[in-house]
Amino acid sequence: QDQNAATGYIRPDRIFGHLHYAKTAGTDVNGQLATRYERICGHKGYSYDSFQFNKRLEKKAATQRGPLDLDDGGPDVISHSYKDYNRGRIPWNVMKEIGFEDCDYVSIERPWQSWIEIAKVWPVELHVPCREPLEHLMS
Repeated sequence: QDQNAATGYIRPDRIFGHLHYAKTAGTDVNGQLATRYERICGHKGYSYDSFQFNKRLEKKAATQRGPLDLDDGGPDVISHSYKDYNRGRIPWNVMKEIGFEDCDYVSIERPWQSWIEIAKVWPVELHVPCREPLEHLMS
């Protein structure tokens, strides 16, 4: 047996952070990652409840014409407490309450000082999504 082979989940030594800049598709990146992968946390959803969130979207899609948006995931417990929010669009104070201890990837649309709170728990490596220059201009 290979003694160097990893077994099970191995936590990275840092949290990967996603910085948002206008028109870089950052919101879509967070929403897509949260509904498809584990340990994703962000203002557009958390992967820990993505299955139930996707079920609510499917139910709404059956009765609604046209494309759905991640904001269409309500009603849920968050939408009952916070106007214009749901599990597909999480308020910052709820994100802080949930915490980032179980996150490998964090995506937030907040001032830069918000990253200081997260970096107190683990080192953070920040990433900026990029588009091709012409595509960025046309968006």
